[in-house]
Amino acid sequence: LLLDCGANVRGYASGITRTTPGAGCDPRFKALVSGMEKLQLELCAEIRAGMPFGALHHSSHLKIGALLQESGVLKCGPEEAIAKGFTRVFYPHGLGHHLGLQVHDVAGKLASPKGDLQPPPPEHPYLRTTRTIEERHLFTVEPGLYFIPMLQRPFREGEHAASFDWKLIDELGACGGIRIEDNILVTAQGYRNLTREHLPN
Repeated sequence: LLLDCGANVRGYASGITRTTPGAGCDPRFKALVSGMEKLQLELCAEIRAGMPFGALHHSSHLKIGALLQESGVLKCGPEEAIAKGFTRVFYPHGLGHHLGLQVHDVAGKLASPKGDLQPPPPEHPYLRTTRTIEERHLFTVEPGLYFIPMLQRPFREGEHAASFDWKLIDELGACGGIRIEDNILVTAQGYRNLTREHLPN
């Protein structure tokens, strides 16, 4: 079950996603869910003011590439997987977006107060946020891993086909996908995870 939800409080939006494997779920998929939970928390721990959001996004691809290699889905390391576009087959969206009066708040691609824009890099065209992270920014951190036949199709034949375990991919495809999303407030000391700070240990 992948549940993407949120609430409005005093006019401000939130977005929270969790993926929960059901009873009888493929244990290999359960391991991927655990791996995504771990790497999502690692990404949150990397956040600091002055860091380009794109660097955090790149780190998410490295971590997901490593998880895909560890699980046997990919037969190459994360750097090669990123360079050849393999990680985008499983993780086609940006790491997160700003939150505010809207769930997908405005100004994620501002380059300056004058309104100049900083477009996403060609290798990550769906990145919603290209800004440098600043104190008091509020945004989501939501890495994903999905098994989408349409995105796999260009790689099933040709020079890169052997870099994937297609039998495993087909077996995991019935499980759909994984996304873990938290709402992060950047502070002078680092960050606050507003989604998790009231959860029991």
